[in-house]
Amino acid sequence: VSPENQSRIFESFEQAEGSTTRKYGGTGLGLAISRRLVQMMGGSLSLDSEPGKGSDFYFTLTLPINKLEAQSIKQAPQEVHTISSAEGLRILLVEDNDLNIEIAQTILEMEGAVIDVAHNGREAVDTFLASEPDRYDLILMDIQMPVMDGLEATRIIRRSSHPRAATIPIIAMSANAFDEDMKKSVESGMNGHLSKPIDIDKFFRTISGFVTKK
Repeated sequence: VSPENQSRIFESFEQAEGSTTRKYGGTGLGLAISRRLVQMMGGSLSLDSEPGKGSDFYFTLTLPINKLEAQSIKQAPQEVHTISSAEGLRILLVEDNDLNIEIAQTILEMEGAVIDVAHNGREAVDTFLASEPDRYDLILMDIQMPVMDGLEATRIIRRSSHPRAATIPIIAMSANAFDEDMKKSVESGMNGHLSKPIDIDKFFRTISGFVTKK
């Protein structure tokens, strides 16, 4: 990778050369997602590259060691969740940001979920109302979106005549996790609230009790 392209390839929808997409496919999101995931853990993703020879991509993390805490965790009984795997879950993911979609979809599909995507509240309502009663196990609903926000979309779904209008679990997704945001989510008809980006352990804790696996 040439020196002038080494920082650019970490940006969303960027690739070192246009011929890469034509030859191999791809959207230019892989490195952006990788860097975002590493940054979420407090680390950094770096590149050493020389044109014509090759590239090394590597990340560094600094993790604290707490022997007393580690021993306590080891001895404590494991918390049992109703659901500990997303295998087979069909989820309608409602999100307008392409990078957030890619991250959430990647994380959930790695856990075995099947994902359909709607890019705004209006699209989510239309998709859900046109779906078969057993199509979706769960809706993950972003709050702030163009065309129609997640709160309004949830209210319309709950008032609709769809067989699962009252029972489909709808979980809010928001960059804000303040009490007021959670209160608005619940008042609109949502069942829970997740902060972005998705923490998979919190995801399982949140959906347990609402979702029964097939």
